[in-house]
Amino acid sequence: GRARESATGPRAEGAPRRLSRTTRRWIILGGLIVLMMMFLGPTVGSWYSQARTIDRLQAEVTAQESQVAQLRHERELWRSDAYVERQARQRLGFVKVGDQAYTLLDADPKLDDGARSSTWVDSRSPWYTQLWDSTTAADNPNVAP
Repeated sequence: GRARESATGPRAEGAPRRLSRTTRRWIILGGLIVLMMMFLGPTVGSWYSQARTIDRLQAEVTAQESQVAQLRHERELWRSDAYVERQARQRLGFVKVGDQAYTLLDADPKLDDGARSSTWVDSRSPWYTQLWDSTTAADNPNVAP
């Protein structure tokens, strides 16, 4: 009886220990999962990065399409002579011959329509003379504003 017990009974300390089938299967499955993660990890990371880039570019395209629509609307406005005349008066301070232009200096900004403040424009002198006079006056500290 004892010979059998030693062969099938408790193992000797130096004998190799055998893993059960279930343990070996879990080790192999874990190794396969680690191997798959090594191969698929960079692919999934690059896919995620590209998806974020696509979303950002689509947002830029939407913003640019909105800007294009706004510019087309503005182009249509500029085709109107009345709009061009109004812009010349507001932005450049142009007046028609015979008109008198007045500008309030130090006007209350709450009452301002958004039009730019400028100095009084004499419609009888050419624009280049007005430009030269304003440059000369700006360079002279003795001239009162």
